[in-house]
Formats: sequence, structure tokens, C-alpha cells
Amino acid sequence: MRTVPSALASGAALLCLWPVTSSTSALSVADDRDVTAKHAARKPTKREGRAIKRAALRHCRSQESPGLRCRWRGRVSVSTVNPRFAWAAVDGPQYDNSGLLKRSSRRARRWRMVRVVGGGIQPCSYWYAVAPRRVVRDLKIRGYNESSGNFDNNRC
Repeated sequence: MRTVPSALASGAALLCLWPVTSSTSALSVADDRDVTAKHAARKPTKREGRAIKRAALRHCRSQESPGLRCRWRGRVSVSTVNPRFAWAAVDGPQYDNSGLLKRSSRRARRWRMVRVVGGGIQPCSYWYAVAPRRVVRDLKIRGYNESSGNFDNNRC
């Protein structure tokens, strides 16, 4: 399979310089460019999953009133763009404690909560302040853009 030059990966116009045959078409060459740019968050390893769960529940318990329980919802994903970031879903009795976690390096085992969803939809800038845009998109974090005037729940 032929690779697409880096100029095309950046969004430049497609110019097919080699002959188009039945096995390769100009459309399939353009699609190759898009495939290399796509990412998808992954499931954590068992060790990562346990550490993320522990960190998310610890943070939830520290934020809630004593005696109230936090509930683990089990949805966890680790970014493939930057494995230092993860998303974990936790329910607290007073508000949604799901949020973005970060570790100090790719191999570190200790995670810490850096942002929490809280009581409503947060603006995308709230997430961009602690994580790169590509990570926010990779983890499919939802928010709204202040400049658009559209306060619906959209992917950042």
C-alpha cells in the first residue's frame, strides 16, 4: 500500500501523481490520508483500570459529604493520542464526579483527577486548559463553544 505524503496529511489538495489502476483509485488514496489521522481511545489494561478506579473514587469521596457513597459506573478509556490522560465515570450523590485523569508519565501507575464534569455542561475551554485538543477529541469529551453562541451539549 502506498503512503500519502505529509503535505497531504496536513489537508493540502489531493493530486494523484501515479497512474490510477483498478486496484488503486484516487478516492482510496484520499481515504488513506484520513485513516492515518483518526484515533480512538482504548480500554485500559487491568493494572491501569484498577489504578484509575482507585484515583477516581478517592477524588469523589474527598469532594462529597461524609457518609454519602460514590458509585463506580465502570466506563474508563485511555487516550491513544497521549496515554497520560484517561476518562473515568463516577457518580456522586450530589453531582456527576466523572472526569479527566492524568498521570505524570506514560508508565506511571499513579493517576490524579485534573477536571470533573460537575453539575452541568462545561465549556470546551474548561477541558482545553488541562489537556491538548487532540486528547479531548480522542476521549470524546462533550462541552460547548462559548464563541458559537450554541450552548447545546456537543463534542469539543
